[in-house]
Amino acid sequence: MAVAEARLQAAQNRLAREKTAKREQIEAMRERIRPFEAGHGPKPSAACTVMAA
Repeated sequence: MAVAEARLQAAQNRLAREKTAKREQIEAMRERIRPFEAGHGPKPSAACTVMAA
């Protein structure tokens, strides 16, 4: 039983880390897009966005 609980906790921890990383990636993309939305400069291309991450 303890082994199953440890595996469950490890999986929950991993999921939490992955969600945090994904939120950070999304926020970084939003920061790159904000100047374009405000009318400043060209929209960053998808290739530039991926390369910068």
